[in-house]
Amino acid sequence: YPRCQPGTYRAANGECVTSGSQVICDQCPNKKGTVDPQLGVCLCDVIQSEEEVCNEKCREEANRISVDMGSRELVLTDPVTNVQERIDLTASTVRGEYECGNG
Repeated sequence: YPRCQPGTYRAANGECVTSGSQVICDQCPNKKGTVDPQLGVCLCDVIQSEEEVCNEKCREEANRISVDMGSRELVLTDPVTNVQERIDLTASTVRGEYECGNG
């Protein structure tokens, strides 16, 4: 993309827009929203309910993520197939710190 002019910023769709611009936001239910200048993402004019986005069946079948502190592994579980993938948190490819508090 070319550089945006002073006083404008890049929206997530690549357009250069001014603060408060109404733009086409594909992820919004009515395709309209205002671009947040810090994030470059749309703040939708209309918000969908949780049920519209992912109903109870969808949520029940959504993958789960947890931490097994005994083995120090990140556990990804598919609740439909009960298949798990484990990622060693002490591996050199995992970055950052992790700590789980009580409660």
